[in-house]
Amino acid sequence: MRPYRISFKYQFLLMILLFCNVSFAQSVASRNLSMNIEADAILYHQDGSIYAAGGWNAPHIYKIHTNDSVSIFATGLTGIVDMVWGTNDTIIGSSYQQGRLLKIAPDGTWSNWVQSSVGIASLYKDINGDIIGTINPGLNHPSSGSVIKVSPNGQISAFASGGTIYKPGGITQDSAGNYYTVSYTHLTLPTKRIV
Repeated sequence: MRPYRISFKYQFLLMILLFCNVSFAQSVASRNLSMNIEADAILYHQDGSIYAAGGWNAPHIYKIHTNDSVSIFATGLTGIVDMVWGTNDTIIGSSYQQGRLLKIAPDGTWSNWVQSSVGIASLYKDINGDIIGTINPGLNHPSSGSVIKVSPNGQISAFASGGTIYKPGGITQDSAGNYYTVSYTHLTLPTKRIV
């Protein structure tokens, strides 16, 4: 089946409608943090704190406490670009450049959990407790990328590749168990579509 393409005019209109919907449907609040941080990935904890990873070359995961103070939660990392909750308040982080999933304990100590491949990017914990991850080796790399599945005990397996999966980004799942990921097309200006 050929992917459906939306003309630029309608894409622009869709973006305006989406912006208006988001702008008017909810409020956006900022927080006055005790220090400036840059983050690629954030993860909310049920106690109200937020964990923020600096991404790409950043060595830290920060903890933003409920009083807006910021502390370094974990250090010595290489580029955590996404995070999900594991079991017992552990954080699973994807190190894009090293191609690893790391397990970060509640005290901030960490260990290599699963070795995958360079380009492990977005993570999603599915309804079965498996972690689904996208492998996007970059736009200049010849590989089109893939999707992997990691079981709770750390067994890694291929989950999806080929077809319309091309340089996959974010991933999610609906209540019926269907998975969705975003893939880049082959256009000069990358556009995204759900596959």
